[in-house]
Amino acid sequence: MEEYFGIDLINSLPESRCKFYDKKSSSIIIWFGGLGEPFLSGKLSDFTGMDCLSLLDINSNWYETGISEEFNSRKKMIKYFSLLKKYKNYEKLIFCGQSSGGYNALYFFHYLKGDLSIVFAPQTGNQFSGDGHMSPQVKLKNISNIFKKNENNIIINISRSEKNNEKIYMWHDWWQVKYLKNCPNITIISHPFDFHATSLFLREKGIFYKFIKGIIDIYL
Repeated sequence: MEEYFGIDLINSLPESRCKFYDKKSSSIIIWFGGLGEPFLSGKLSDFTGMDCLSLLDINSNWYETGISEEFNSRKKMIKYFSLLKKYKNYEKLIFCGQSSGGYNALYFFHYLKGDLSIVFAPQTGNQFSGDGHMSPQVKLKNISNIFKKNENNIIINISRSEKNNEKIYMWHDWWQVKYLKNCPNITIISHPFDFHATSLFLREKGIFYKFIKGIIDIYL
């Protein structure tokens, strides 16, 4: 049931990019790791009782080249997630991620008509410096405008400021989401932290998995 033209949709995924936690649930959490982030712990799957697919951006190109040799583009990743939903009989798709992973969570949530998205300090498009330098180097679709008619819930988690990392690099988190805050069915939660990686502080406080489960329980 999990094959697509002879490809096993689970076991053929490269271990360097994908980890699948199987709880035989009717819902799946798809977590997109951000730049330099490790695999998400299987604790999220254990805590929620849901299947979880944890992805890594090993090429640091915002998943532009996909997750495997067969599914090596955004378009083919959309096909992959659609097939996975069909063959695993998932009733709900939950897309999550942080920073560049948050960008991808929102991207695929939209194009796959996901049921819920929980993101942390998501990026929404390219930034440009005063001299015209583009960051990231990958040309991105600005996704802010695609949520003007959003129907399902998106929960954006963001720190109150970035003052603790402003001497290193600024992601401009609040600027990134300024066009999303007035879109329908989007909730923004400001956390009492001063660093880009909001989920890191939730983990350090020991409430990250409980927090995500709480959001799922409320909104699904």
